[in-house]
Amino acid sequence: EETRPDIITMTAPIWDDPVLMSKYVDVNLDTDWVKRGEAIARKANEMGAKTIIHYSFPTHLAKEVISQRKDMMKKTSEELGMKWVEVVTPDPQTGNGTGPMLQFLREDIPRQITKYGTETNIFGTNCPMYDVIIDEALKKKFMVAEQCCPTPMQAYPTVMSLEISDQDAWNFEKVNQMIREKAAAAGMTGRLGGWPMPATVFMPQYAVELAKKMIEDPSFDYKNTKNLDKFAKDTTGYEVSFSRFKAKADGEELDNYYVMIMDSILY
Repeated sequence: EETRPDIITMTAPIWDDPVLMSKYVDVNLDTDWVKRGEAIARKANEMGAKTIIHYSFPTHLAKEVISQRKDMMKKTSEELGMKWVEVVTPDPQTGNGTGPMLQFLREDIPRQITKYGTETNIFGTNCPMYDVIIDEALKKKFMVAEQCCPTPMQAYPTVMSLEISDQDAWNFEKVNQMIREKAAAAGMTGRLGGWPMPATVFMPQYAVELAKKMIEDPSFDYKNTKNLDKFAKDTTGYEVSFSRFKAKADGEELDNYYVMIMDSILY
């Protein structure tokens, strides 16, 4: 930047310290992992859930963003009148891998649904959990508003035995339709959800389009989050909500670090 101040630097994202990145990078984009705690609880409530069960393990809960998301999910659940249930599973990072964790889920989920009923939303903080969670949802008919990493490509294709060609692997509308059909066949319409496309695909695609926009139209005010929302809708067709990241230490907003959540869909 000292030699070429005209060059715009952008992340999409790189998951480093936000305050440090804000200091050196012009535009930072990321997912609002903490706000998802509120969004998931509200979505579950809209779906009719009376209980939210949160599965995690100690090494995951030691991570600040996961702990904050859990606290936000709990707070929102209780505000909306839903029962909050927290279950600790065997820890795959300190024990014998994912096997004991997945076996625990396979045995515990039916017990919890017997106790709390099918108007229950289950959330797990670990990606491998969802092969069991989605499979059990199809059997026990409870709800899954979103996965930990909300994407049509997490667990759904494997559990539902979707035959997705290489050509269709990036056609998320088609994959979403395949999931809808499988959900309907299982009597689960409206009880399974997620984001319509992976954040890991949305972010770099959006960053490229935003960079082009900023270069081609210098008057575009990217610091206005409503402009970022509209630009996402215009370029991807999906509803996205951006906000400025708040540094935890003093709650100050970083004026060039933007975090987003995408409106989830139900199958």
